[in-house]
This record gives sequence, structure tokens and C-alpha cells, in this order.
Amino acid sequence: MSLDGARAQTAELGLRSERALAFFYDLRYNQGSGRLRAMQLDKLGQRAFTREIGRLPDEQEHLLMRANRTVERVRTIPPAVTPFMRQRRHVCPLGRGTVGGITFDLHQVGFRMRALITRESIPLSGDTKTLQRLQSGWVPGGGQ
Repeated sequence: MSLDGARAQTAELGLRSERALAFFYDLRYNQGSGRLRAMQLDKLGQRAFTREIGRLPDEQEHLLMRANRTVERVRTIPPAVTPFMRQRRHVCPLGRGTVGGITFDLHQVGFRMRALITRESIPLSGDTKTLQRLQSGWVPGGGQ
């Protein structure tokens, strides 16, 4: 059930990667879908990103924006937990990370930034400055 929903949500947002599927599966499993509101926020974030950066976000940047938005929206967590939650949400977009003392490498277990269907690599912008902003929690159109 969650996997089918994650596939549908990934496709609805125009995302194609194995990591996007893993991200949405994890997100749905832990926080539910919240699809309509989340899709509206994604569109607003993409417009804000495009205005500020001058191009559309690539797949990785889109996932990082969604990750930051999900952290921002959970108002019940204590502020001390926010960095932990952000680290967890960033594992799928970045393909690696350490959460709770456990190091994850998604490439090693077969989740790459490649298309689910064709297995072709998905090109990324390589914009390290923007990636750093997103990793710090930047939410285009709101937040940091």
C-alpha cells in the first residue's frame, strides 16, 4: 500500500529516480501522504527556487526542498530533534548520511539517482552553493 502510494506520488510530482521513490516511501510510512497540501507547497517552492536561482530545481534539489519542508511542518518535535530529523530526511536526496550513529550509503544498496524505469542516470546541476543552502535547511518561498 505505501509503496504504491509512493510510486504514484513520485510520478505526480514529475520525479523519476530510485531515491525519490525511497524518499516518498519513507515519508509516507512515517508521516502519511498529505498529498494535496504537499503538492501545492512543492509548486510554490519550485517557483520560489526558480525566481531566486534562475532555473528549475533538479531532482536532488527538489527532494531536498521537500525534505526541508517536511521538517519545517512538524511543529510537535522539540528543536533539539530538528537536526536529527533533517539528517534523516536528507539521506535519500543525498544518497548518504549518518543518522543516530548509523551510516547509510544508498548507492551501495542499489538506490541511485537514476530513472526507475530506464535505469538511466538523472543529470544533476552540480550547483554546490545551492546544495549547501538546501542542506542547511533552506526552504525556497519560506522558512530559512
